[in-house]
Amino acid sequence: MRDFKRGLLLRKRAGRSALEFFCGSQPVFPIELVAREQNGRSIGRGILVDPDWIDISTLRKWYQTCCTSHGATCERSVLLKSFGSASPSYLVDTVQACLVPGDHATRYFTLSYVWGQTACLKTIKSNLNDHLVAGAFRRESVVLEIPKTIIDAMVVVQQLGERFLWVDALCIVQDDEDTLQKELDQMAAIYANSAATLVAAEGKDANYGLRGIPQVTAPVKRAINQHAIKAGDQDTFVQRLWDSTWMSNTGHYFDRAWTFQEFVYSKRRIIFQFGCTRWTCNCAEWFEDVECGSDPQLNLVERWQIGLCQPFPSIRSYCYLVREYNQKSLTYPEDALAAFAGFQSQFSSIFPGGFFCGIPEDFFDIGLLWQPWKKVEKRVPRQPRTSRTSSGLPSWSWIGWHGDIDPWSWERPNDFVLNGAEGVTGRYTISAVRWYAIPEPGSNDRRRIKPLWYEYREAYKSQDKEPPPEGWSRHSIQEAGSATRSWVYAHASKPDCQFTYPIPVCGGVSQGEIRPQYPFLSGLVCRGWLDVDRTVMGSFHTAISLREQDGTWAGVLRLHHEDELSNIVSDSSEKFRVELAAISAGYVLNKSHEANLDEWNHEERPKDEPFYQFYNVLWITWEGGIAYRKALGRVRKDVWERQSLEVVSLVLG
Repeated sequence: MRDFKRGLLLRKRAGRSALEFFCGSQPVFPIELVAREQNGRSIGRGILVDPDWIDISTLRKWYQTCCTSHGATCERSVLLKSFGSASPSYLVDTVQACLVPGDHATRYFTLSYVWGQTACLKTIKSNLNDHLVAGAFRRESVVLEIPKTIIDAMVVVQQLGERFLWVDALCIVQDDEDTLQKELDQMAAIYANSAATLVAAEGKDANYGLRGIPQVTAPVKRAINQHAIKAGDQDTFVQRLWDSTWMSNTGHYFDRAWTFQEFVYSKRRIIFQFGCTRWTCNCAEWFEDVECGSDPQLNLVERWQIGLCQPFPSIRSYCYLVREYNQKSLTYPEDALAAFAGFQSQFSSIFPGGFFCGIPEDFFDIGLLWQPWKKVEKRVPRQPRTSRTSSGLPSWSWIGWHGDIDPWSWERPNDFVLNGAEGVTGRYTISAVRWYAIPEPGSNDRRRIKPLWYEYREAYKSQDKEPPPEGWSRHSIQEAGSATRSWVYAHASKPDCQFTYPIPVCGGVSQGEIRPQYPFLSGLVCRGWLDVDRTVMGSFHTAISLREQDGTWAGVLRLHHEDELSNIVSDSSEKFRVELAAISAGYVLNKSHEANLDEWNHEERPKDEPFYQFYNVLWITWEGGIAYRKALGRVRKDVWERQSLEVVSLVLG
């Protein structure tokens, strides 16, 4: 509808009920007709919002509408297909105000919130029996220790017609080492199986509360100024206050690592943020100022969920999740692995070899090749270390660093993909070290890490003698422009891809083994020394050249942080030499395009041969007989092999 004289425009987008109001070309605000009855049917979807109080009946309607209208799409979300039913050890009975065993309820809510620095009542072995007594959480001395967010959540659960609530501080026995890891490992399943999650996305600690709940909390100063326009005697149009285009997942809550997995795994979410509430599930996103509808939309969280529950070990999906997670913050950096445990447990149902400190063991040589995107900083534990093994922040894994991880550093070395939905590459990685996980240096308790990806490649690539593994089929294809035929592989769970050889795949939904996450890695490696060029290469990343003593270009290192370059430049010695350890080998066709290699377009890199061959190397430093990763890079194969190399038993910490 257009008013040419006044230059006004009302526009309605397909799939949306709101009218967008324009003055000239400038959007003013979308408007909705306030809902009313007409001739026995309801027209309009707009709602006049209370400026102070949240309408609990709106939240209840969201929950009931999703439960009754969205069916299996939300109730049996894609994540649940790879989880069994969760069995939390304990739940809060909000009616009896105490803990009860987790098997008391088939339906429960979860709370996702930021602990922050506030004091918080925790269930520990010494008070567990007290917390199991009816009325335990109503006792005055106890209530004063429970953060406001948890108390408010207990009330909201009852107001929504439910009874049981899972909240980590109370439902996990925090000092029971025998059960704590089990609870952390099944955290994802607990959230995925809950009826809905209350998301306290506002405030910096657990005492902020779920504000604006009638008869429970103080009114929220929401600063709402909702314009209403009368149209005749019966109709009123109201301004839309909130919309998914500007209600983004930003703020302190969404910057936190612990809450990231809780949010992603929840199938329904009631989000308290910006002084208002909104609803998200797999089918809809609803706000207080409009009647809930049923327009389906695939939101960002569901896209994460689909990546999490693929039936195939997708390194692409995993590395993009790692990239997102690793930019989140932790109050205690030493919690990095624990806060990721839910994701790691979930992905263990896809990667049959399981994980070691955030790296899939079946692809361990590839996993060690992670690189920073721009910069990463070492996670430094805040709590005193009780032993040399307690931090769980290994320098050789991305889990020991905070910052943006380069997804190409994992995706590009995956030579098993020929074509299809996964990343395709012409770059090859060759296993060169037999690695062992150890609990501490000098320990005889060591476990071999077996990269089955490499064993499969050696067994199946370019041969047709061995029958392919279960679930795989082999096909002969003719190479373009050639009479030569070669073999490709396909898997029933990934029909859109062709592979140059099979890779390990889980059968069914059983999870891979969750093994002890020792922080030390040992193996026999070749080490050597090269000089560092003090000037930055022409690369997007902070990369520097490696050179032999005569100045011959040898390779490249990508630094973790710009400060490392400053330290090198400011060093007063004539030459800055670094100690390097070769952890794998690799090669790539020179005619391919591997721009993600920092040295790819460097004028000194050899380009005349069919292949660019190299060793993947770590720059290491030593402390107390333990080596630590400083950076990762590549050294030309011919240059590395003419150095005075030493074979050493390396322990990476």
